[in-house]
Amino acid sequence: MPKDAPPNGGAASDEIMHGSDDRSVGAAIEYAVEILNVGTVVVCGHSDCGAMKALVNGGASRGSHLHSWLRNAEPSLIRFHAPTAPGCAELPVADRLAVANVAQQLDNLLGHPSVREAIAAGTLSLKGMYFDILNARVYLVDPDRNGLEPVPAPA
Repeated sequence: MPKDAPPNGGAASDEIMHGSDDRSVGAAIEYAVEILNVGTVVVCGHSDCGAMKALVNGGASRGSHLHSWLRNAEPSLIRFHAPTAPGCAELPVADRLAVANVAQQLDNLLGHPSVREAIAAGTLSLKGMYFDILNARVYLVDPDRNGLEPVPAPA
């Protein structure tokens, strides 16, 4: 699942919001939920993410394809500026943004009718995860507070 999946809003709003007619994200989600009947969709983010660093540092020049693609993360920037969750305060800025981005992508998935219907039916769950590369640790993302909960190491 692309980590910067744009919100669903139908063909017309996709073109207005993103300036393209790429329907691949919506098609992949619908196929996974409606045809493959997946039980869990996991959105993953990671530390030291180049895309998040580009957002924080303004590293994409206006008019570039990268700048255009990073616009999908604007809702994540808004979410990021909400009060910092206790589980993320010690993280570098770009890593905190990566956690907020995972939480935002979970919300974006709820914009797809097939996802909402499957969750309501109890056949689908959404999970957010964050991978701390340097420390080789995996965390669950709590989208309600943009926070992290450690995943216990296997026994």
